[in-house]
Amino acid sequence: VLVHFRAVSCVASPDDRATPEEELVALGLVDSLVELLQRAETKEAPPPPEVTKAAKDTLGSLFQRNGHICLFTMEHYYDLELVVSQGCECIMDDPLRAYPDLQRQAVTLL
Repeated sequence: VLVHFRAVSCVASPDDRATPEEELVALGLVDSLVELLQRAETKEAPPPPEVTKAAKDTLGSLFQRNGHICLFTMEHYYDLELVVSQGCECIMDDPLRAYPDLQRQAVTLL
């Protein structure tokens, strides 16, 4: 999803300053993914396992591509284990070395 959107977005508006990931967040992708993961976690009308896996994978990929989105999402969905787990994995892989303020924010959050 992210690779396809990046390709389409670059062709449609190559001079746009927003990254494809930021555009997807603005369009509500994170909220939709979190809703699926919440349903999976609470067992309330859970989506099929392959949909849950795809939601986790997409969220993880989004987090890996943008640490700011990762941290922002973890702050807002701190009570959802799957979001925190995905965020922690992302921060372990990319500890935001270039952004010391975000590092401190992540440490405080965790």
